[in-house]
Amino acid sequence: MNIEQANAIPVSEFLTKLNFYPVRSYKDGALYFSPLRREKAATFRVNKLKNVWFDHGSGRGGNFFDFAVEYLQSQKEDYTNADALRFITNIWCNDAAFLKSNKQDDLVAVGVHNLKLFSVSPISHLSLIRYLEDRGIPLDLALVYLKQAKVHNLSKKNYFNALALRNDNEGYALKSRTFKGCINGKDVTFIRGTDETQKVIHIFEGMFDFLSALKLLGITRFKEDAIILNAFECLPKVYPYVTHSRYTHLYSWFDNGVTGDEYRSILNNFISKQHGIKHVTLNKKYNDHKDANTWLLHDLKQPS
Repeated sequence: MNIEQANAIPVSEFLTKLNFYPVRSYKDGALYFSPLRREKAATFRVNKLKNVWFDHGSGRGGNFFDFAVEYLQSQKEDYTNADALRFITNIWCNDAAFLKSNKQDDLVAVGVHNLKLFSVSPISHLSLIRYLEDRGIPLDLALVYLKQAKVHNLSKKNYFNALALRNDNEGYALKSRTFKGCINGKDVTFIRGTDETQKVIHIFEGMFDFLSALKLLGITRFKEDAIILNAFECLPKVYPYVTHSRYTHLYSWFDNGVTGDEYRSILNNFISKQHGIKHVTLNKKYNDHKDANTWLLHDLKQPS
């Protein structure tokens, strides 16, 4: 991807991938809380027809690529043109690649081979704490399940911090505002419930779906077991946990969209061949929202 190609990406759609949503929509654009800084009133405007943006609070604006550079700078990340293109490719292409497993290895080759885990510690980096806040996840809840990973990018010869969820392959699923990847290969994360007699297992796509469900339910731990997939191609790794198990119900918390539909279809096909277990799709609970996290964010904005 080059800069000209990047500028064809709709600013509003990219903001959605970064989990920023409009507080007001117009015929030709939308108004957001600024993704570049903290503010109490929304002043970040996107013109969808011209595909440009302007942050009235800071007086800065420009095209899509200008936004990518400004965003990296606001997150205290490297923000050269090459850094911005790498960031754009990682965020913009990642979702589509999960549906095309034959392409996924090409996409995450940087995440697997060029990254080295430097340290793992409790979450303390301000940018990660703010990221959690923006996703509606309390720090005390995140600390139960996530760590802060300091990662060495061998190709760029620098370090970055990311939220880290331990997987069943003794690796980590990594997530930050500007990065999504893994260390030591992709695998699921199985989390044992507090009551081993329960006959339900919950299935989530990613760490924020899982944490959002806990927050929405007002609990810190499920009584039932749970599995976080961490990647689309890890879905078949759920099967051994379910086959000939004590479970009678599998609750899935997938997105309302193409990806979620594919997850549900694959699981339905698998469950139909199992005896004594039912697949319960919970996405209807948040039918008006993209996923459990956007449901949570909407819920948090409602008057108490």
